[in-house]
Amino acid sequence: MGSKKGKGKVQKKVPNEKKRKRSSSKTPPQSKTTKMDANVNKVQSVNRNTPYTPYTPVADHLSTSHNILYDCSQKLQKLDILDEIVVKMNAMEQRFEHLDRNVTDMRQQINNHNTSIQESSIRSSVIEQNVDFIKRENDKLQNENYELRDRIVDIQTRSMRDNLIFRGIPDVSDTKQPENTEEKLQTFLTNELGIENNIPFHVVHRLKPRRDRGPRGIVAKFEKRKDREMVMAAAREKFKERDTQFRVHEQFPAEVIQRRRELVPIMKDARQKGHVAHLRDDKLFIDNKRFFPHPPPQMPHRPPFQNQRPMEQRPPPPFPGA
Repeated sequence: MGSKKGKGKVQKKVPNEKKRKRSSSKTPPQSKTTKMDANVNKVQSVNRNTPYTPYTPVADHLSTSHNILYDCSQKLQKLDILDEIVVKMNAMEQRFEHLDRNVTDMRQQINNHNTSIQESSIRSSVIEQNVDFIKRENDKLQNENYELRDRIVDIQTRSMRDNLIFRGIPDVSDTKQPENTEEKLQTFLTNELGIENNIPFHVVHRLKPRRDRGPRGIVAKFEKRKDREMVMAAAREKFKERDTQFRVHEQFPAEVIQRRRELVPIMKDARQKGHVAHLRDDKLFIDNKRFFPHPPPQMPHRPPFQNQRPMEQRPPPPFPGA
């Protein structure tokens, strides 16, 4: 009985030990930082307790070798970098050589262009000089041409001073039929102007047909200037006040007729203002003084002169357009 009780007591104690183990196992674990601190403390205590041992020559040699190897590796790396730099430098040198050749070629081209530009400039200056010379010669020739034309017009005007043109005298129905124009003109002078004298003529002939198909005019060249003036005065007196188909007027070149047309309005205006004005050929006289219009009437298709002096500074020309 007693043994059973003892066994029973032992069995009762076992659960208590298990409880203790469980309680001890339930204690919280130490943190990592506390473990590291403990290790550090152990190392420090060991270092404090162990005496200092100096480096041996072998260790020093190993350290030196290690440093040398490290330096060599660093230098080898630098050499590799230098090789890359050399390769790049060679490439850059080739590029610079290429650029240098290009620059040299460009300089040569620029020099060639400059040379061609200088030659072109010289040629241009020569051409300008030639053009200026040609312009001066052309102006000179134009002025000479105009002067010659004015002289020709003057000669024509002088040759026509003894001429009169008669308009309105009936023409033959067939222009191809022969006609005694001088006899017909003598009859006109007697019947229309009352001139009985037989006036001598150098030549009497018809003009070219008119556009309106009217009777062709008759131009007569008088042998004597006084006969011409007499017929002109009689025609002005007879045909001044009455409306008639007949007209008698002087003959002028086409250039003079154009100038007279430009001067007629000026002459009429001067007469309205009470001045004595009349035309003589292509010259206008007001109060017995030659009137020079400004600008002077020009010949048909005649441009004004270059560098032309004002009218008051020019000597009176034979024609206002000269």
